[in-house]
Parts: sequence; C-alpha cells; structure tokens
Amino acid sequence: MIVYNPNRDLTTEERIYKGDYSIKEANVVLTRARITIQIIESILNSDAFIFYFWYPRFSYTCWVFLQLFIYFFDSKYLLTYLVVGLIFMILQNSSTWECKMSPILEKLFFGVKFLHPSLKSACAINILSANDISKIKSVHSLLQSEGEEVIA
Repeated sequence: MIVYNPNRDLTTEERIYKGDYSIKEANVVLTRARITIQIIESILNSDAFIFYFWYPRFSYTCWVFLQLFIYFFDSKYLLTYLVVGLIFMILQNSSTWECKMSPILEKLFFGVKFLHPSLKSACAINILSANDISKIKSVHSLLQSEGEEVIA
C-alpha cells in the first residue's frame, strides 16, 4: 500500500502563508480552544468534591492514600491487602485504639476548626439543603454540649 504525502518534500520556508483564514477555520480553532479550556477546568476541579465533606482535611488525606494505593497496587498482593484491611478494622474497634489513637486523630482531623467553613457559619443556608442544615444544627448542639466552642 502506497501512501501519498503531498507535503513530504516541503520545508517550512516553502509553505504558503495564508493571508486570511476562512470563518470555518476560525470556528474550528475557537471550538478546539474552548474544548481544551473545558478539559483543563474539569481536571482542575476533579477533586473539588473532597472539600464538600464535613472534614475536608480528613477527606483530602483519605484521597491521597487512595491515590497512592491505586498507584502502587499490585494484584499479587491482593490477599495481603485484604488481611491488612481486616486487621485495621479489628484494631479500630479495640480499646487500645480508643485510648491512644482516637485523641490523636481528633486533634489532627476532627476538631471544630477543621469543619468545612460553610458548616461553621450562617452562610450554610445558601448552599445546603434543609436536611443538611438540620444535621449541622444537631452537630453544633452536640459540640456545644461537649464544651467545644462553635464559630457562628
């Protein structure tokens, strides 16, 4: 099969300069630019959903660990991953975890200062549903009953 390429022997100096582009060519360029910008924006916003959870710092940490797990995943070690996950689940419900790890995790991820900003202020009404607002009110009342200061 012979493929004919008319530009095979042309150098950049021999190419014809177009003085004016047609409307169709301009539309193609603008459409490609718009699609490229939309793709870039969707890539930049792809992980924005993480920050809509109650504790964005914890959500972001889980997301990073998930990305690392996906990157380093090896199917040969699937049973090992399952066993480590089960051991983690068992340890998480133990009294040792409750006494030693829970206070550390609460200081790192689950304090009032780590709540999503819209959950701390009155602007939650603008972006949350009625069910979410009632949940926020109940969380605020629980936090106040524990003696922690809630920023309103």
